[in-house]
Amino acid sequence: MFSKAFPTVRSIVGITVSSGRNLRPAATVRLCDRTFRARRLNSQTFHRLDSVKRDKGEEELKGLVCVLADHSSGTRAEVDSRGAAESGDHQAIAGLQGAEQVLQSSNLGEARGRESGTAIAAAAARLSVEGEGGTKGSFSVGAMATEAAHCRIYLAAKNPRQAELIPGMLVATELKLPEGAQLLATPDASDVDSTVTELFDVIDYLKNLRTSQFGAFALYSPLIPSTHTLLSQNFKEFPEGSICIAGAQLQGKGRAGNVWESPKGCLMFSFTIKMTNGRLVPFLQYVVSLAVVEAFEEICKAKGIAAPEVRIKWPNDLYAKGLKVGGVLCTSTYSAKTFNIVVGVGLNVGNRVPTTCLDALIQEVDPHASALSKEQLLAAIMMRFEELNSKFTSHGFTPLRDSYYDKWLHTGQTVVLEEKDPESSEMSHVPLTIRGLSSRGYLYAIDERGEQYELHPDGNSFDFLKGLVRTKLEA
Repeated sequence: MFSKAFPTVRSIVGITVSSGRNLRPAATVRLCDRTFRARRLNSQTFHRLDSVKRDKGEEELKGLVCVLADHSSGTRAEVDSRGAAESGDHQAIAGLQGAEQVLQSSNLGEARGRESGTAIAAAAARLSVEGEGGTKGSFSVGAMATEAAHCRIYLAAKNPRQAELIPGMLVATELKLPEGAQLLATPDASDVDSTVTELFDVIDYLKNLRTSQFGAFALYSPLIPSTHTLLSQNFKEFPEGSICIAGAQLQGKGRAGNVWESPKGCLMFSFTIKMTNGRLVPFLQYVVSLAVVEAFEEICKAKGIAAPEVRIKWPNDLYAKGLKVGGVLCTSTYSAKTFNIVVGVGLNVGNRVPTTCLDALIQEVDPHASALSKEQLLAAIMMRFEELNSKFTSHGFTPLRDSYYDKWLHTGQTVVLEEKDPESSEMSHVPLTIRGLSSRGYLYAIDERGEQYELHPDGNSFDFLKGLVRTKLEA
C-alpha cells in the first residue's frame, strides 16, 4: 500500500466508510408540539416533512425559507416561498438529494450546488403556520448528509518519530473503527484531493504548530461520528497528546450526554492527556478554557486588532456578548494509577448561527479584518495549552488562577440558592457572592454574614449557575 518509505514528516492515512448504513445524524421536526425523528437525511427525510405538512390540512403557510449550505462547495441558496404559499402551493418542499443538486423545491427557484467526492450538505428549514391570533406552531429541521463512500480520516505526524507509527496502524487489529471502515494510506500529502481540505487543512495546521507533544500527532476527517469517541475507544493506540479534528460531526459529544451541533464554520477537536494527580484533574477543563481564550487574543493581536471579549462561564463554556461561542468537555477513565483523559472542544469560528461566532465578533471591531484561519487558531490553542499545562503539572492551578479569574464571568457575581427548610418544607432564597474556586475546583462563595461555602451543581440543571447546592466550609 506504500509506494515508498516516509520521506517527509507528514504522512497520511485514509479511512473510508463504505456503507451509507452508518449514517446516523439526527434530524428533528417539531410541529405544534409533535416531535419526529428522521432516521435518514436524504430525500426521504423531506418527504416525511411533506407528509407532516399535509397532516396540517389547508392551513395557510406564512412563509417557508430554505437555507442550504453546501459544506463542500461553499454555495448557499435562499428562497422565500411566500409567493408560492399565497398562490396556494401547499406542497412546496425542500429536498436534499446529494451535493449535485442541493436545493430542490416546487416552483421555488433553481437548484444550486456541485458534485463533490467529499460532499457534506447541511440543510435548515423553518415553516411558520399562521392562524387566528398569531403563530400556532412551527417546525425546524437540522440535517446533515454525506456521500459516505468518500468519508475519510487522515492521520498526519509533525515529526519523523511519530510518522514511523503510522504504517503499523494500517495493520493494527486493536483499533476500534466504524463498522465497514477501510484503511487506506497516502504517504505524500500532495496526493490528497483538494476537496478534502476545504473544511480544514491538517497540513497547514501542522505547519503552524510548534509543540513538542500536544497536537503533534493529528487525525482529521471531513466527517466523523465523534472525535471524542474515536480517541476514547483508541486511547492507548495513539501517542499521548494526539488530536482528532472534524470538519463536521454526526454525534458530537456535549455535556451531560447532549449532542454538540456542528454546522459549517465550527472548529471541533479532541485530544488526549494523561494525569496522575487526581486532585488536579477537575482543574484541567479550566486550563483548556483559558488556553482557548488566550490563543484567540493572541491571534487578534497578530492581526493588529483589539480582541473581542470572550469569557469563561463556569465550568466549561465560552461566552461572548451573552451568547455561547464554545465549550469544553473532559472525560476520563482510571487505570494503573493514571487518569486517561480525552478533552473535547467545540468553537464557533465562522458560523454565525445558532448563536454567534468569533469571525462575527472580529467584524464588529474591524469590518475589514480577514476571516480567522481555523488551522492557525487551533495551532495557537495547542501551543498555548502546552505552555499552560507545563506550569499546571509542575505547580498546580495556583500559577494560573489569577489569569483564569481575569477571563471568567463570575468574580463578585451574586447567585441565589433555593433551599427547602427541613422543618417547615418552605423554600428559602439565600444570596451568595462568588469569590473564586475552591480547593476542589468548585465555586467558592460567601453569604451576607461572611460564612464560606462551596457550590456545586445538583445535576438537574442545564445551567450550572442554577440548581446549585452549597456545602459549608470550615473557617
